[in-house]
Amino acid sequence: MADISESLVASLAETLDAAGAPCILWGQFLLNVHGIPLTIGSIDFIVPESRLAEAIQALENARNLAHCPDKNACPWSPQRRKAIEPVFHMHLGDSARTVTLYPHCQILWFLPQINSTLPSSGQPQLELPQHLTLASSSADLPPQRPGRGSGFFTTVEYPVVVLRLHALLEAYMRLYLRDRKRRDGAYARHSVKLLTPCLDDEELPGSREISDRIKRYYKTLANGDEIILGRSGM
Repeated sequence: MADISESLVASLAETLDAAGAPCILWGQFLLNVHGIPLTIGSIDFIVPESRLAEAIQALENARNLAHCPDKNACPWSPQRRKAIEPVFHMHLGDSARTVTLYPHCQILWFLPQINSTLPSSGQPQLELPQHLTLASSSADLPPQRPGRGSGFFTTVEYPVVVLRLHALLEAYMRLYLRDRKRRDGAYARHSVKLLTPCLDDEELPGSREISDRIKRYYKTLANGDEIILGRSGM
């Protein structure tokens, strides 16, 4: 059974980038990098919708990945899934753990589309958009702490792009507000609950970049109240 490690995540990111599908880490592993302790059952990536075909082909050709052996027993089956359904997934060997793909428009529709300006092995100093950073950035991500998640990557084999804290908080809040009347809203609501302690953790890198509006929304839900949006939405 393949071990879900920083090296594996970096290798998958490199595979996608090499196929012309720049990617952003998402899901459980991203939350873990931001200090949220989670058991990792899936490695999730966001890619431009225009590059989905290339991303799918890259994963199909990747070593140690296999197509779903049993759709009824798969954690992404309609009866079992606990998160937003990806457009494509493969399994790590014969395990239940997966590698998934989400189109940018499904998760980060409110942010600029990722493109070929993301860093590659040949352009390590390329500047990222304000809402993104590298998983190895000790300036933008927390270190590993007792009882917390893994923190920033300590092995730099290939640059893995991740959301900064303020963008991560906004992403899950927007997903919750979009999906709260649907089944998928339970996943976003759970993630919002996991992230709520970040609001009061002044030691977290990027905590000062969280907008007052996002803080207000998170605290409203934490108090057991519902968010009421105006005509303009968020």
